[in-house]
Amino acid sequence: MKPGKSGYIYEDIEIIFRKKDLKRLRKKYHTGQKINIIAVREDGEETAVKKRRTVTVAEVFPFHVSCISGNGIRESFGYFELEQIAI
Repeated sequence: MKPGKSGYIYEDIEIIFRKKDLKRLRKKYHTGQKINIIAVREDGEETAVKKRRTVTVAEVFPFHVSCISGNGIRESFGYFELEQIAI
């Protein structure tokens, strides 16, 4: 077996979620919870820079989570999107 791009034999596999995972994820997040996420920040150059941020869950909805960043900016994330960017 040949090594992948990262030098390991196993390559990165995309995570696939199912509809029944949504029920478990709804129970995982609650109001007031702090979540560390990785966001991609564009600097106008060819490479994107990853930036760590902390957001606080403001309200939980059936299909998304409403969060407030440290600057007071309100953002909304889907459950599956939040699972992929949370640290």
